[in-house]
Amino acid sequence: MNFGSVYKSVSKDYPAKPVVEFYDTGHSVINHICGGGFPAGRVVEFASEPGVGKTTIVLSACLGMVERGKNVLFIDSETSLNDSLLEGVGLYNHIGKGFAPHAANTWPEVQCILEQYLAKKKDGLDIHAVCLDSITNVLPTASVEADLEKIWVGRKSQLQGRFFEKYKARFADDGICTILINQARVKINMQNPKLSRPEGAGGFAMKHNVDVSIFLKKRNSKLIFDPATKEEIGAEVYLQSVKNKMAGSRVGEVVILYGKGIDEAVSLANFFVQTSGCERHGGWYTLDVPGWEGPAKVQGLHPVIEGIRANTAVVQKYLIDQGMLKGIDTGRVDGKIKKSSHKNKSKTPAPDAESPIKKSTPIQKESFEL
Repeated sequence: MNFGSVYKSVSKDYPAKPVVEFYDTGHSVINHICGGGFPAGRVVEFASEPGVGKTTIVLSACLGMVERGKNVLFIDSETSLNDSLLEGVGLYNHIGKGFAPHAANTWPEVQCILEQYLAKKKDGLDIHAVCLDSITNVLPTASVEADLEKIWVGRKSQLQGRFFEKYKARFADDGICTILINQARVKINMQNPKLSRPEGAGGFAMKHNVDVSIFLKKRNSKLIFDPATKEEIGAEVYLQSVKNKMAGSRVGEVVILYGKGIDEAVSLANFFVQTSGCERHGGWYTLDVPGWEGPAKVQGLHPVIEGIRANTAVVQKYLIDQGMLKGIDTGRVDGKIKKSSHKNKSKTPAPDAESPIKKSTPIQKESFEL
């Protein structure tokens, strides 16, 4: 008996899983950074300092998944969800129809919610993503009941580790992407405090178990203001994958509108220009893209944004064909795309309706000069 025959025999019960299916988030930059979308059965972390827009960005990605026929379970431990935010992003009408928000403060509550949904999988219920906002805020029951001065060193990190021990392999088998929203903590450099830097909270167990870790930073030099009221209504957010088992280190920028989500057209326009997707001479842009409808040469970034808003699919295909943007596929093995046979793969086609995020407040072109 040779090695190959033993391998085939054992693989019948314990098959390897080299092919990863990706769930389209509807946002090109996030898909690109994650290697083609949110990876099924893997763990994706979004971490940042306060006020950057972690929840808004993740909710926008959840909307993209739901619009494409996926089911998303969202557990809120930060009381970050409200009707206004869900309506602004476009998820309010999807509650109970692909998007399931729940509130939980302790790990037993989180476990109770998860077990009730997982118990229904044997009856044919599909769950494609579980989002926890934020894993840092989920508390041990003892911490809630004890006095404020009572401290257990490392207790939260231990329970985070137990969460992965209990659910990571289980979610991987079922093709469930785990999306963790995480807070940032300052890692103090005792030898040189000036070199202290923020990083995602949590112990080593969480850092080891995360497959894609994305750190977000708001660009204060590129804030967005309403032309009429001069109020700040959004910002450009820089994303960097500090750990990425799906695609290696990648960076990108998305434009978010507070309370509304990601503006895909503006984000794609910035990516298009920064990756030399179009020629630029002074303030003029030449858009030599096959299938482009509209003026091929425009002045200023604002007409580029409006052109991409009307030609989003054309620009996405062009960037993917040119190798500048990672498109959605079903996984890669030895550099070749292979079709996934995952049982939970949705057959629901992408909707024709445009996301309400794309119909947001017009943006000042001066805010996006590069």
